[in-house]
Amino acid sequence: MVKTTKSGRVMNPADAHRKEERKREIARNKLERKFTREAVSNRSKPEEIKKQLQELIEVEDAGKLSKAQKLHKKVLQDAYEQALLKKKEEDNKKRAPDGLVGGPRPEDSRYYHPTLNPTGAPPPGKMAAGLVSAPTPANAAAAAAADKLGSIPLPKPPPLP
Repeated sequence: MVKTTKSGRVMNPADAHRKEERKREIARNKLERKFTREAVSNRSKPEEIKKQLQELIEVEDAGKLSKAQKLHKKVLQDAYEQALLKKKEEDNKKRAPDGLVGGPRPEDSRYYHPTLNPTGAPPPGKMAAGLVSAPTPANAAAAAAADKLGSIPLPKPPPLP
């Protein structure tokens, strides 16, 4: 079949093919957005998402899935994983006192500055102030040897020219 443009001119076959491909892509994206919207609306209910996913898996085991069903399965799997992560985060917030999660705040660090060091990380070569541990028995001998070396006087550096 010969394709024509709106003005009635005959369309190049390559252009006609690209136009058909674009039309299919738009339809596929529209369907994917629809499935994504449905999955996002159910994100707070992972059990419901799992039920829909199980139905698609049963259909897949019984026979071959259509492209739309494969796409729906992929979207549901992503939504299910995100729903589980969201549920875990909510559980962690419930267990943590005052909503604090993950340990010390950057503002509590002695190296914190709102613009220069917002993460509160220590400068290179320095240990974090609160993370210095006591010497263990294995490190006690090394610490004692370091103390002995520290008590030896060092010679004066040569004068600069």
